[in-house]
Amino acid sequence: MYHDSDSTLETGNIVSGGGRNISLGDYTEEWRAHRRLVHSALHRCCQQSLHGVIERQALHLRKVLMDYQETAVDLSEDFTVAASNVITTLAFGKEYDKTTPELQELHSCLNDIVALWGSSWISALDSFPLLRRPQQPGSTGLWPSCCTDQRHRELLLFKNLKHDIYTSCRLCLTSFFNVGQVQANVYEEIRTVLEGRYPKYSDRHRLPVLSSLINEMLRLRPVAPLAIPHRAIRDSSIAGYFIPKNTVIIPNLFGAHHDPAVWSEPYSFKPERFLEGGGGSTRLLMPFGGGARLCLGETVAKIELFLFTAYLLRDFQFVLPQSEGSLPDLRGVASVVLKVKAYKVIARPRP
Repeated sequence: MYHDSDSTLETGNIVSGGGRNISLGDYTEEWRAHRRLVHSALHRCCQQSLHGVIERQALHLRKVLMDYQETAVDLSEDFTVAASNVITTLAFGKEYDKTTPELQELHSCLNDIVALWGSSWISALDSFPLLRRPQQPGSTGLWPSCCTDQRHRELLLFKNLKHDIYTSCRLCLTSFFNVGQVQANVYEEIRTVLEGRYPKYSDRHRLPVLSSLINEMLRLRPVAPLAIPHRAIRDSSIAGYFIPKNTVIIPNLFGAHHDPAVWSEPYSFKPERFLEGGGGSTRLLMPFGGGARLCLGETVAKIELFLFTAYLLRDFQFVLPQSEGSLPDLRGVASVVLKVKAYKVIARPRP
C-alpha cells in the first residue's frame, strides 16, 4: 500500500494520461460511465459473436499444429497470434497472419511495454520523488518509442488481454507435462461426454475435469501476480489496519492464491482440489482482480481459455522432444505479467 499526499502514483498518473483512461483512471463519475459503456459493449459482443470468433481461431490453430507434422516447435508465437486475432476481429473486424508486419510491430511494442513496466526502477519512481522529472514535450515517458499517440496506447492496453490468454494457454500446456495423466483424463472426458463433437462453453459444467484443470492453473499461476491498483475513497480499515483516504492499494493475487490458510498444499499443482469433494472453491479465485477494477476482458478470457484448451486436448497429445532435458518450468518469470520460459513441444494428432 502507498499513501501519497498528492493522492496519486507517479507512474499511474503518467500511464493514465493524468487519470483519464479506463485502466488506471481516477474513480470518478466520468470513469464509471466510461467503464459501464465498455462493459456493455463487450457483453453485447460476447452474446452475439464471440463464441464463433474463438471457435474459428481454435480450428485455425488446430490446422497450424497439424501442418507441423509432429515437429518439435515452440508454440508461443502461434498462441500469441490466435489470441490476438480474437481481439482484432472483435475490435476491427480483421485477422492477421503471424508474418504481417503490423501485427509483429504491435507484439514487439507490447513486449517492450511489459518489460519496461516490469523493471525495478518503475517502483522506485513512486517511492522516491527525487527521481521524478517533468515530462519533456514530445517525450513518450513510460511508454516505449513505438507508442506515438494516445490511440496507439489505448489499443496496446486493450491488447493486454492477449497476454491473459497466451500466458494461460502456455501455462496449461506446461502443466500437462508436470502431472502424469492430466491429458488423458481430459481427453477421455471430452470423448465420453460429448461423443466426439467439439466442446462449447456451455458444456463447461459437464466437463469438470477440464474445468478443474483450468481453475487450478489460474490459481497456481495467475497471469498478473498483482492486480490493478485501487484507491481508498474514504478512511477505512482492514483486519485492524487503518487505511487513510487516498491510500493506493495493490491487491496481491499471487499471495491470495497461495495462502496456506485457504489452500492445502498451495504450491502444488492439484486440479482435483476443484472436483467434488476436493475442498477447493472457485469463489476464492480472483485471477482477473476484483472490485470496481475487475478485468473488463474476464469473460472473453475465460471463454477463450476454455475453448482453446478443449480443442487442443481433443485433437492432440502433447509430448516433449528428447532434446528437452527437463520438464518445463511451472514457476514462470515474474513481471507485470507472469511469463513462461520458452520450450519446444510435439503436437501428436490423436487417432
